[in-house]
Amino acid sequence: MSNGTPAPSVPGHPNSTARRPSSISSAAASIAARPNSSGVKSSNPASIPSAFSPPRARFAPAPPPVWIQSATAHIYGDTADELLDESSPIGQGFAPTVGLAWEKAFTEVDLPACRKVILRTTFVLGRHGGPLPILARLSRWFLGGRTGSGKQYMSWIHEADLQAILLRALKNPDMHGIYVVTAPLPLTNQQFMQTLRSAVGRPWSPPVPALIVRLGAFFLRTDPELALLGRRCVPTRLLREGFEFRFAELRSALEDLVG
Repeated sequence: MSNGTPAPSVPGHPNSTARRPSSISSAAASIAARPNSSGVKSSNPASIPSAFSPPRARFAPAPPPVWIQSATAHIYGDTADELLDESSPIGQGFAPTVGLAWEKAFTEVDLPACRKVILRTTFVLGRHGGPLPILARLSRWFLGGRTGSGKQYMSWIHEADLQAILLRALKNPDMHGIYVVTAPLPLTNQQFMQTLRSAVGRPWSPPVPALIVRLGAFFLRTDPELALLGRRCVPTRLLREGFEFRFAELRSALEDLVG
């Protein structure tokens, strides 16, 4: 999606007469779909490049100065407790395949005058949208125990910090290429859920066995691996370039959102 109606030209472009708005794209194939009877999810990575044809055509007369593509940290796959950042290798499996296909299609769009930024985003904590309100509600009902073993890592970011990073990417000409968008202190699922229960005043909840997660995911037509697997991401480039997180610790983030 773009953040405004495209103008006819952009500074620095031939015949430039006006500033063209930047573009933020959040389109992506679903990595949450449940595998079908053949064990293959419905999203087709081969069809992804065609999704970039409309932006390519719209930008052809005069590309925007900045194009920000929302991507996914699921591109690293399931890596247990390994620390992951922009230099880490791409994982294996469906989610990494789809994530890599999106990034490849994005980078192959030829817009020489356009600064491109890829934001590999982790679990976004929001007050009104996303999974957090549901998790908080379940925790208040004493259903906020650890998921599966609880050892899988959860990388997360407060919505306010995500918004600040987006604004920084739009305004800072030095930002380009791939960034991992996550708070600097990832936690295990057990630690995350314990902190969430504390934030909503529920010190204990029974654990949720992996079998129950898989049954629930079947009926919700989603992928149980999203809850049972995880990754331990850190925002190396953002920290190195001086970005200051407003919510670096989960406790303060949850107190702001659900406390």
